[in-house]
Amino acid sequence: MDWYVYVGLATALIVAFVIVCFLVVRRAKRTPEIDIELVYEALGRDNLKAVTLRRNKINATLDNHKNADLITLKKAGAAGVNVVGNTAKFYFDADTDDVYEGLKRKIDKRG
Repeated sequence: MDWYVYVGLATALIVAFVIVCFLVVRRAKRTPEIDIELVYEALGRDNLKAVTLRRNKINATLDNHKNADLITLKKAGAAGVNVVGNTAKFYFDADTDDVYEGLKRKIDKRG
């Protein structure tokens, strides 16, 4: 075999190794699970009336926004926390859909 075949094989092996390393590192950087119960408690069990999802933002309609613990909500991982009237608007860097579904289930279960 000629030398360029060996160079091509070595290059292919190096590229495959780099791709595998990149995928392993990327998989290891997963975000931690969001505690939906903590988010629910931060908004207030009896204070939370309804929840909607618009784009990537959760809109939580509250009885009284003063009864919501926004600091705990931020500690739970919420970002972009805004309160407009009695609506708390926030999102999570990951799993916003899962948090929305979890809050929706809690409201539906409450009846």
